[in-house]
This record gives sequence, structure tokens and C-alpha cells, in this order.
Amino acid sequence: MDPLVENPNNPPPAATATATATNAAVAAVPIAATTLTVTNPFANSLNSSLTVKLDRLNFLAWKSQVLPTVIGHGLDDILLTGAAPPRLMVDGSVNPEHISWVRKDQLLLSWLRSSMSEAMLGFLPQYTSSNSAWRALEQRFTSQLKARILQIKSQLSTIQKVVTLIS
Repeated sequence: MDPLVENPNNPPPAATATATATNAAVAAVPIAATTLTVTNPFANSLNSSLTVKLDRLNFLAWKSQVLPTVIGHGLDDILLTGAAPPRLMVDGSVNPEHISWVRKDQLLLSWLRSSMSEAMLGFLPQYTSSNSAWRALEQRFTSQLKARILQIKSQLSTIQKVVTLIS
């Protein structure tokens, strides 16, 4: 056999070392003979796409930048529903789609955290998925917005009473 032609039964030493290291890293997770390709959904434009970091006062402005970016990258199902594919296939093997989903979710969670001020990061350490962090942020800021609306309505009512008394 020509030494320049690779023999699939006898891979070159570098390929063997790589395959062994790769297999050792995932030995605890048996995967069927499937090639799993996970692309970074953030590789194109997320680093510079947000001009506002989330703080205690700008949730709506921050959200108005985050949602179109997430939707544009096709990650809205992960962020808004949190519905992961089944972990295991019918035959008991690990579902490659689940692995890909978890990786995308963790990249999304990391990206969300990187778009926040340090003060806001302290609010999220216990959340381990992008969806749980998103729901917690929406709940926190929705209640703040409702309280602010009630405060403004009260102030407006007071102003209207004063105007009525003056007239």
C-alpha cells in the first residue's frame, strides 16, 4: 500500500491522539455514531450589537435590543420557551440535538450576562439557563414598571386635583 494514502484502519498518530483525547472527554456520555457539529450562534455580530448594558433603570431599552438580536440568531425558542429536546433518544443513546441545545442555551446565558452591568449580575448567579434568567428579569422589572405606573397615575391625579382647585 502507498504510504502517502491514508489507511482508515490505521490512522496517523496525530489523528489517534486527537480521537483518544476527544473520546476520553466524552467517555461518560455515549453517543451513537453521529457527528455532532455545534456552531457558535454568536460568531457573527453579537459582540457589538448592544449599545446599552442592563442596569436597574433601563430594562425596556435593553430588552428592545436583546429580543431582535436573539430572534435574528434563531435562539428565541431557547430564550422564551426553554423547551429542550429530549436528553435521550428512544434507543437510550444521548440525543445530539439536546447537546447542541444545551450548548446554545449556555452561550445565550453567558451573552445575556455579558450585556448586564455588574450590579445586575449579582441578581442572576442562581439561574442556570437562559430561560430561567430571562423570566426572573422580566418578573423583577415588570413588577417595578407596574409600581412606577401606579406612582405616576397617583401623581397625575394629584396634579389634576390641584388644577381643578385653582380653576
